[in-house]
Amino acid sequence: MPAVPGFNVGSFAAVSQPLVSKLQNVARLSARQAQILRGLTSESKPSLSVPAELMQNAQEVSAILAQEIEQLSQELKALQSQISEWRLAERTSRRNRFEEASRLRGWKLVGNWPEPVVEGIVFIVINEEDKHATVNGKRLSGEPAADTLIAAAESELDSLRRNRTEPAAFIAALWKAFRACGTEPGKGIEIYRVLREMVWQQQTRSFQRDPRRETFRPYPAPEGPLQVASRRC
Repeated sequence: MPAVPGFNVGSFAAVSQPLVSKLQNVARLSARQAQILRGLTSESKPSLSVPAELMQNAQEVSAILAQEIEQLSQELKALQSQISEWRLAERTSRRNRFEEASRLRGWKLVGNWPEPVVEGIVFIVINEEDKHATVNGKRLSGEPAADTLIAAAESELDSLRRNRTEPAAFIAALWKAFRACGTEPGKGIEIYRVLREMVWQQQTRSFQRDPRRETFRPYPAPEGPLQVASRRC
């Protein structure tokens, strides 16, 4: 995947690497303090005094933990600044990096950004304003970074190529569904009725007798009219 231009990886590493040990130290101190407080709760009773040793330990750990958290808070602000810089650089270079990564994979792109079509069968829609994207109608999680879009397109391409219907078989199924709808050649018919019939005919007899969600067989095709017909069945 092409690198994000204008983003200093070295500066990001310089900020993030020291945070690892800092976070681990805070986690250890927090676990220790939790153990001490549990001990105070179990040892003390309304009729008894609080153990002095446990109170001393709680005080010492609290002081160290408060100092560590204060320092950590400042370092996290620096990290947030680095992340904001990366997000801006990624967003402004997203299209170029997506198209370059597609070229390196030998993909043919048609359509215009923000709605490119990969290899004629993977339809991507990027909503920059709402910060989300769909791939063949399926919404991706998180912001649509270029590497996220590429990974989703690769997965969708692989799935479609493994499950695609041969043209001759598709035409035969289409003609069978057309005749099953009771329409004669030369007369028109709503396309969703034919597509719905195609989806219905590929179901098992047990499903046709007793339709259930868990036994439904979706049509192996990109999100589009066939999927609409599938949902209407």
